[in-house]
Amino acid sequence: MATQPTQNAVPSESPRDLKFNAGKIDEFVTSFVQQYIDRFGKAHYTIEGLKQLVLQQIYNLGWNLRGSFQDGGTVTSAGDLLQDESTNIWYRWDDLETLPKTVPSGSTPASAGGTGVGKWQPVDVADVLRKDLASSSLGKGASLVVLESGDSVQKAINNILAIPQRCTHAANLLADGSSIIIECFGDSTMWGSIPGATTTQDPKNSVAELQTTLNLLFPGKATVRNKALPGTNLESLLNGTDGGPGTFDSRMAASDALVIFSNHCLNDCNSYQSDEHEYKENLYKWVNIVRKYNKIPVIVTPSIISPTDDGKEYQQKRMPAFLQAQRDVAAEMNVDLVDNFYYSYKTSRMYKVTDIAGDGVHLTQASYQAAGRNLAIPLLEPHFLNKPGDLGGLATSYWKDTITNARAIFKVDSRFGSVLSGDSIATPQNIYYPVVLDNPTDDTTIAFGGLQGTGGGYGVFTYSGANGDARFSGIIDFKRSNSQDYDALFIPKICKLGAGLHILGVLSSTGLNGLNFTFGGAQLLPRREVSTGYPDGTGRAQSRLICTGDEIRFSAYFAKDASSQVAFSLKGNLYTDTSNALVINNALGVLTMVAGGVTTSIGTLTQSGFQDCRIILNDDRTISVSVGGFSATSAAMSASLPTCYVSSPGVYSVRKP
Repeated sequence: MATQPTQNAVPSESPRDLKFNAGKIDEFVTSFVQQYIDRFGKAHYTIEGLKQLVLQQIYNLGWNLRGSFQDGGTVTSAGDLLQDESTNIWYRWDDLETLPKTVPSGSTPASAGGTGVGKWQPVDVADVLRKDLASSSLGKGASLVVLESGDSVQKAINNILAIPQRCTHAANLLADGSSIIIECFGDSTMWGSIPGATTTQDPKNSVAELQTTLNLLFPGKATVRNKALPGTNLESLLNGTDGGPGTFDSRMAASDALVIFSNHCLNDCNSYQSDEHEYKENLYKWVNIVRKYNKIPVIVTPSIISPTDDGKEYQQKRMPAFLQAQRDVAAEMNVDLVDNFYYSYKTSRMYKVTDIAGDGVHLTQASYQAAGRNLAIPLLEPHFLNKPGDLGGLATSYWKDTITNARAIFKVDSRFGSVLSGDSIATPQNIYYPVVLDNPTDDTTIAFGGLQGTGGGYGVFTYSGANGDARFSGIIDFKRSNSQDYDALFIPKICKLGAGLHILGVLSSTGLNGLNFTFGGAQLLPRREVSTGYPDGTGRAQSRLICTGDEIRFSAYFAKDASSQVAFSLKGNLYTDTSNALVINNALGVLTMVAGGVTTSIGTLTQSGFQDCRIILNDDRTISVSVGGFSATSAAMSASLPTCYVSSPGVYSVRKP
């Protein structure tokens, strides 16, 4: 019968308690149970229990994988494991007193000491894996999981968290005078297939226009290669089945280009080739391959297409989902996007779709050029003009000039903040200024700001460096008869621009009667506007300024017997301009116009009444005027009218050219 202990306080010298405790000492030392119960009913660890507790603590710290029984190895601590490769089970050595334990090669758990208590004990490898996956130690955690590509999950996470290079890096290289190489991949619309003759390449294709644009702004610093192949899609490019030299990965490995464009979408819309989900996965792969070789990816959406008779109607209907995939991937992966679809769609409110895509898919030459200029957007720091009133100056912007004579930049009190200036010579000097329009100029126009003064001469508006372009052209008259206006505005005679990037500019030379010429920036103005005059002088602070080229309409009451009536007046935009720059007078029915020191007779009224009036400020320094049935044009003034505002009361409308 087991000895019954007393409940005497500790320490007890009762023989019964001493005998009971002797049994408990034996249980503590030799038992394989982890706990024993003392005479008060409390539980305590045995040696086995303490051993398991230590092992658990070691387990919590993680196991150490030391090799296999088949290859041999040595375990030196309780946390060291060897694997039986025949069963893939991991074992620990249970007899800690005999450590270190050496296992010769060619062993098994049975031959190296056996299994069981005090021998080799199996360990759940899932627990090992869980601990390693939960570990933040180098080489563990997500580093243990490998993707299809062979990279670990940790590397993929690092790539996602890393800030990838974007085109701002390439833009800074160009701005600093370094050279870069660009490669453009895509289908026939990137290659430049001519509508109706798709196997013939338009020499002014999008890639060629990108080269032209960069040559203007960064002469000799950018090399652009056309790698597009007609009839291909993104998957065939990746797999190397597009007719190119190997897989896309191998092409990137061999490429010395920094910036890589992809305009693959139209053929991917073909329902027999892929759906939007597969296409999106291919875009992810494309971006990752480009970045794998430390290059900068740029995704390009296709320009607008229209239904045709060649069975491609479904292609147009599927296209929105593919466009969204392009935009989503660009946003998710922090990739530059050139949204040619957006710009061409906006432009289609001014030009018919067939003027953009000649056969419904392939672009006309002007549209290829527009798409090519847009490719330069992420490589520049252009100003974006979205709505009337928006402006961009020389600050925080890239522009290019070729001024060699008296080049200077002045900080001035104007809406643009500073003015770039030069003096004309026989050799033409240029200023190139990139702007991005969110909308076409069907209801707006672009005004250049600059200095107009007594020493000014003539210049011309240019488009992509060309004078007389059908999209943007006209004369700039920098001369005014008195004082200097650093906030003058100049309006082109022609401004028919689609949405997207444009390289606008100023050209001057002595051959064009140029003297001093300037540029401060560009502002988007409404083409038509109705307003009221500012006889109190507040018109100086308004954006409704009157410039050379404007047509002004108003109605006024003319009294035949009035001895002196100012029916309409314009005043210069400077506070120093105290007198009117243009006045239409009525003196007892005799109508005259006085402007720039020139008096022009308009006609003589036979009765009083309201008359419809029109004034046109011509770019040859003449002014055309009509009042009712009378009309006249002034002689040329010695200088153009300054930038003005309407300084007489009443409602008027302005139409800019």
